[in-house]
Amino acid sequence: GARAVIATRWPLDDDAAFLFARTFYGIWLGDDSASIDEAFACAVQEVRQTMAAQPHAWGSFVLLK
Repeated sequence: GARAVIATRWPLDDDAAFLFARTFYGIWLGDDSASIDEAFACAVQEVRQTMAAQPHAWGSFVLLK
């Protein structure tokens, strides 16, 4: 089974999903010392900063472990 799952609580627009995925995988796969928790937190923060006026975009992401 999977050690962790990233999901959303509700459907998102493509821009938010793309920004999250690009940031998350760029950090998680690009930095040998980054944990999945760190990459997740950074990705959520990036979406939150970029789409601050749209809490439905950044508030949906969850990391289940």
